[in-house]
Amino acid sequence: MNLPSLERWLVSMFQSDAEATNFSAHVAWSLLVPLIGYAIGGRKHGLQLGAIWIAYSLFNELLLHGPTDVREFALNLISRLVPSAVVMTVLLIAVCFSR
Repeated sequence: MNLPSLERWLVSMFQSDAEATNFSAHVAWSLLVPLIGYAIGGRKHGLQLGAIWIAYSLFNELLLHGPTDVREFALNLISRLVPSAVVMTVLLIAVCFSR
């Protein structure tokens, strides 16, 4: 019985090392920006910087770069928006449970 491995799936998701590096850099920045806001000024600043990052990412991808390649465009949006949205969701849930 040959089970598919997570590593093989993740590696095969990218067409090149440059694409994997770009994806991981976007994920890192998307996690870092709202967490820096949280570290500086608490939940409010974390949510604000997260929203600013999401707006910047949309502006950058939609207006500055444009969808040259649909696959690259989708990977860029996913790697920029999803991590920030997850951090912001956790911060919002924390606000709901802290009251």
